[in-house]
Amino acid sequence: VFYDQAMSDEVGEQLELRDELRHALERDQLEVHYQPIIDAATGRVAAAEALVRWKHPSKGLLSPAGFIEVAEQSGLINPIGNWVLREALAMAAVWQEAVDHPVTIHVNVSAHQLKQGDFAQTVETALRDAGVPSRVLDLEMTESAMIEDSARAQALLESLKTIGVKIALDDFGTGFSSLSYLKSLPVDTIKIDKSFIDDIPTSERDAALVDAILTLGDRLDNDIIAEGVETVQQ
Repeated sequence: VFYDQAMSDEVGEQLELRDELRHALERDQLEVHYQPIIDAATGRVAAAEALVRWKHPSKGLLSPAGFIEVAEQSGLINPIGNWVLREALAMAAVWQEAVDHPVTIHVNVSAHQLKQGDFAQTVETALRDAGVPSRVLDLEMTESAMIEDSARAQALLESLKTIGVKIALDDFGTGFSSLSYLKSLPVDTIKIDKSFIDDIPTSERDAALVDAILTLGDRLDNDIIAEGVETVQQ
């Protein structure tokens, strides 16, 4: 290929973002937002998903799409992920006192975090420090993160299950979506990807696929979460 200045510009921007991200934690620029998960049967908030945001000094509030890839490439995803876990569990402790029904917290876990040999111990320590029971924590991970090393992932998930933590399979229906992993991995919850939910009021094919996933979850005794429900019709 021929050199183009845009190549250098893009690399330069990524390097600058990486260096700024290194200081984001120590400068208190990260914050956690909580997306409610509603029980369709009762209409009340049953859980919430912890979502990290970066209060960038010049770019404004950045969603994970703007910096998570850089965090993963640079290895910063591990300290950021551990910080989000602790922040979310601290909030869960507040909720346990504030509401009269159980509210669980969902925290996303990257493939890089799953590769940490002491990840289960990190989770157990965070739960103990927050003073909350393990049943309040659901760890969300994508299928692609689990299958990079399926044997290692299965051992890790079993360790997490021993602690009492629940496992949610995120973005189900995208990527590999192999049913064999549902059979072999100890998953508690299946999250239907938003791309299937968007068009179910008008698309018979999308509706049929969602119906099939609901049936699958029911037969396997998995909870089901529909991502990104925004309208009454959905």
